Amino acid sequence: MFPHFLKRKLKIYAAYLKTDFQAQFEYRLDFFLYTIAALVSPIIGLAVWLAASNSGAKLLLDKDQLITYFALVLFVGTLNQTWHAWYVDEDINTGNFSKFLLKPFYLADEYFIREITDKIFKLFFTSVLFIAAIFIFHISFKGVYLDLITLTLFLVSLVLSFGIAFYLESIIGITTFWLHSIDFLKDLESIANQVLTGRLIPLVFFPAGLASFISFTPFRYVVSFPIEILMHKATGSTLLFGFTLQFFWFIAMILAYKYLYNKGVVKFQAYG
Repeated sequence: MFPHFLKRKLKIYAAYLKTDFQAQFEYRLDFFLYTIAALVSPIIGLAVWLAASNSGAKLLLDKDQLITYFALVLFVGTLNQTWHAWYVDEDINTGNFSKFLLKPFYLADEYFIREITDKIFKLFFTSVLFIAAIFIFHISFKGVYLDLITLTLFLVSLVLSFGIAFYLESIIGITTFWLHSIDFLKDLESIANQVLTGRLIPLVFFPAGLASFISFTPFRYVVSFPIEILMHKATGSTLLFGFTLQFFWFIAMILAYKYLYNKGVVKFQAYG
């Protein structure tokens, strides 16, 4: 038996989920273009590193492993990509944020639901493209392990990685309470998201010192770490260390978001 408040919240979520599904169908072309745009990074990354490999560069991943890695980046990276900070920024600057002070759920709840509907649609399109890529590039998934334990660890890591990405994006959005414009923060985050997560450059290609530094940042745990689990690049103590850091950043992002949100609401002013 669910507690009454949880039943009520789930009912609200279900109603809003239905509404957002309808909105997604209204903007089908925009959604399709955004989905295609999200696939650009792994395709560029694959092209660059395949060219380097074909030119004789000695890489830590061979050609088949590179294709497999970036095929997984296409899938994992698309599901974990978020961009609702711009909408949060707009809500706060236009005063539209006032609606969240009256609704029976918070700002993060609304954008979480939007992200869920977005991911459901993207999962369909990405799966089609993923299957097409398998046949076009003859992907053998060399080095990928699909046993039950590995898949379970991968799915747990994937959920945590989405949580980190979602709350990091939310934190950037609510800094509008103080900064009024998040453009430079979003630009910095976008650069870090492309370079430090493994979307463009597999983290094993970085020098050991820099790779060690990246392993302590939240960015590794958004894209690279779930893939490392599937490819058994993270095992034993490395796997335990990775999950410890990933869980730490997941909790840290939630706590930081809640703290900043509560502080920001006090500062918020809407003009009529």
